[in-house]
Amino acid sequence: MNRNKKRGAHLDRRTIILIAVGAALAIIIIVAAILLMTRSGGGGKYEEHYSAAMEYYISGDFDSAVEEAQKAYDADATEDAAVLLARCYDQRGDSTSAIYVLETWLGKNSGSQAEALLASLKGEAEEEETMTIGGKEVTEDTETLVLTGVDLSAEELDTLSKLTNLTALSLNDCGLTDASAVSGLTKLRSLSLSDNEIKDISALRGLSELRTLYLSGNPIEDLTPLYSLTGLTTLDIRDREITDTELAELEKKLPNCTVFSDEATVEVKDLSLGGVDFKSDVTELDLSGRGITDISVLADCTALVSLNLSGNEVSDISALVNMPELTRLDLSSTKVSSLSPIMTLTKLQYLNLSKSAVTNLAALSGLTELTELRLDGCAVQSISVLSGLTKLTTLSLRDMAIKDADLASLAGLTSLKTLDLTGCLSLTGAGVDALKEKLPNCTVTASEEIYGIKLGDGEYQAADTFVDASGKNVTSLENVSRFTALQTLLLNSNPGLNLSGLGTQTSLTALELSDCGLTSIGELRTLTALKTLSLMRNDLRDVSALGGMTELRELHLSYNAKLTDISALSGCTSLEYLSLNNTGVTELSALKDLKNLQTLDLENCPLIDTSALYGMTSLRTLYLSGCGISRTEIGYLSSALPNCTIYA
Repeated sequence: MNRNKKRGAHLDRRTIILIAVGAALAIIIIVAAILLMTRSGGGGKYEEHYSAAMEYYISGDFDSAVEEAQKAYDADATEDAAVLLARCYDQRGDSTSAIYVLETWLGKNSGSQAEALLASLKGEAEEEETMTIGGKEVTEDTETLVLTGVDLSAEELDTLSKLTNLTALSLNDCGLTDASAVSGLTKLRSLSLSDNEIKDISALRGLSELRTLYLSGNPIEDLTPLYSLTGLTTLDIRDREITDTELAELEKKLPNCTVFSDEATVEVKDLSLGGVDFKSDVTELDLSGRGITDISVLADCTALVSLNLSGNEVSDISALVNMPELTRLDLSSTKVSSLSPIMTLTKLQYLNLSKSAVTNLAALSGLTELTELRLDGCAVQSISVLSGLTKLTTLSLRDMAIKDADLASLAGLTSLKTLDLTGCLSLTGAGVDALKEKLPNCTVTASEEIYGIKLGDGEYQAADTFVDASGKNVTSLENVSRFTALQTLLLNSNPGLNLSGLGTQTSLTALELSDCGLTSIGELRTLTALKTLSLMRNDLRDVSALGGMTELRELHLSYNAKLTDISALSGCTSLEYLSLNNTGVTELSALKDLKNLQTLDLENCPLIDTSALYGMTSLRTLYLSGCGISRTEIGYLSSALPNCTIYA
């Protein structure tokens, strides 16, 4: 096959497609503009995010376009939003997510535009040039390839030699007689050629990026080509006779490398690690929480079937390469970041990596016997490798930063019985529900926070920082504790509102509760981070709950006719603005020490004692009309407060 010709044709078609898409976008932008003008007068979250996504798309910033398009889709899952989100993913080079978005939307809706784009994307995916090696499809961008027990033809080995982006390669028991096919794969960091018939390894001489190399079970004649691989940290040459001289020279040339080789005799040894004594032929070992940092002593434990290293400071697990019988492995809460040493442990059925330092899961691609995998709290870059672990029945991804698009990698895991997504707060309820439909036999657990929070007639997201539920017939705040980052909450004009539960939102900095018929505000006592508070037009008598709000800058208590006692306000030492107009306040001594107060509104208050005002020299604006104060006294006040404008 002439791949060059085919690639040229493919590029021409994509060029034509891009030109066509560009023309279509011009039309889409005009239509979108019309739609935006007709939706709620151009306002609302949907329009804001949709418009922003279009602008980013046109400018070529597809990462930002995806983010804004996702927000628009979450606000209103229209066909336009689904199509735009899919186009953004496709332009970012992620056609898999683009197809997933469209298939999910079309699973519940119908639309000719979405159907046409889905057909086009699937057609492009089929046309993209792929190659097959040992029954697996690969492209020139493939970075990880694991084949076991597959006899490779000369043509397949030629194809393999062109995969120059490979960083991890395993070709165990593939009938290889030489290593020439990998000689040009200079990006390789992990290579396993175990159980082949390779005698000459000179082709490996130039693979300077190699860190782990597995050559066990090969009749290698000369080890000297390995001397140049000074970056090696793990080398396995077991099942080959080696002399003491050869081994000593190899260890000298590779001083930073752990070498696994056969010894003349094998004896059962007495070992100790983390205060636990055991024999080298042990099959089960629990070393959890033992303060262990180095597990090199375990290299002799080749019969281990179950190993628990949870809760230790371990980072180097190269000793595990010597444990081909392992079926259970717990590395949770360790410092392990590289999984290369376990990529050949193909008997593993249980693996726990929760709260480890792992960020790349590529080494798991060959562990196809896994039935249970735990990755809780791992900061992994991608979970796409999980799509190949089709025997998984239990998968835990708690507290991971995965997004809806990542769920496409899980949709084909039809053997799953339990999937835990608790704490994955970057997901949306819609995305999780779509996955549940694809996995009908699986119990999927997710956090309530990813679903909408109901307040009266309004619905909001757990991550919202600003919520306006004014006039939404809110009577209960039992769900308010589900907000995770709320800073501003507007609840005006909700008569009959019960404040129970509001005290949990201690991060609030702005709160409005005007015209709610409130008679008590004791629930607010814990909201000491408030900077702005409005309690106008209620039926308050007691404001003692405000006494500890030392951060409060602006306070509105107007039109609480029964309010006479404001002594608690003496503790609001940061107050800059205070409105008490149309209350029953008669004396102001509680305010005399508020050194930051600049604006005070006392209109229509039945003031009897105004003496406290004379010492409030920080005032810049004072409202006193309707208070029954004589012009003579106003004059005295003006003299006492020369920097203050008095409205009487």
